[in-house]
Amino acid sequence: MITVDELIMLRSLVHAGGPVPAGTEVIRREGAIDHVRVPLDSPITVDDLAAGFGPGRDVPRQPAGGRRVIFPDTQPGEGQRAVTVIAELDRSGQVTTVVLRPDDFT
Repeated sequence: MITVDELIMLRSLVHAGGPVPAGTEVIRREGAIDHVRVPLDSPITVDDLAAGFGPGRDVPRQPAGGRRVIFPDTQPGEGQRAVTVIAELDRSGQVTTVVLRPDDFT
């Protein structure tokens, strides 16, 4: 099972442009990392992720359903680049997948 500390390390690797370890799904656009999906072997709580990434905030539901939580402390500010952390939740509210998305406000 991946730990929050390992997710923090993975976030740093994604910020640097890779390479990322096996078991992660890397989606690229024009050769650059668009986002990385990390399916978890066992669900964890949003509070578990908050311990490493700050408090989460619910994201509006998508038309196809599903619930997501974004961690605003991981988003870039004006003139910055960062890797935003988004959690995908199951029906019981447990995190089943973590998405790491490079964002750029430069």
